[in-house]
Amino acid sequence: MKMGYNQTTIGEIPKDWEVINLGKASPGVIGILAGYAFSSKYFNEKEGIPLIRIRDLGKNSTEALYNGPFEDEYLVSPGEILISMDGEFKAYVWRGPKGLLNQRVLKVWSKNEEYLDNLYLYYAIQKPLRIIELQVGQTTVKHLSTKHFDRITIPLPPIEEQRRIAEVLSGVDDAIRRVDLAIAKTER
Repeated sequence: MKMGYNQTTIGEIPKDWEVINLGKASPGVIGILAGYAFSSKYFNEKEGIPLIRIRDLGKNSTEALYNGPFEDEYLVSPGEILISMDGEFKAYVWRGPKGLLNQRVLKVWSKNEEYLDNLYLYYAIQKPLRIIELQVGQTTVKHLSTKHFDRITIPLPPIEEQRRIAEVLSGVDDAIRRVDLAIAKTER
């Protein structure tokens, strides 16, 4: 083991970093909210608030609008972390319009941004979600539940380092998006 590092359940990490389990830490550290099963009788394509379904996550836009009653806790703003709960368990930063969190979409967020940076949380959960996806048995479609967060343990550097890590990774993601757009434009 290198000097200045500790051996942990997730491997070697710098001595000034922590390891947290998101399921056990969640009451004070993270919030987890599963989407609501909104009544389809209020779905339409002309008026209402965008309804964020699994199929909308990668596109950052919605096809359906919802024009019925809802609780404010199910509102999603741009920049919030959403996770698909069926098929691929992938986290997304929502970049679409304000909308409603539909069933089978999970929202997670840091409850204390001075302890756990929200964007760092987004990057830190990607690999554990992929591992859970590979381990979950399936019949036809794999399903993620909020209980799976008991199995997610992440390294937690000091807050300033979390922000630097998230900034670097976000810059890489932005560069990839620009290249993808350029490729799509060239193909058109």
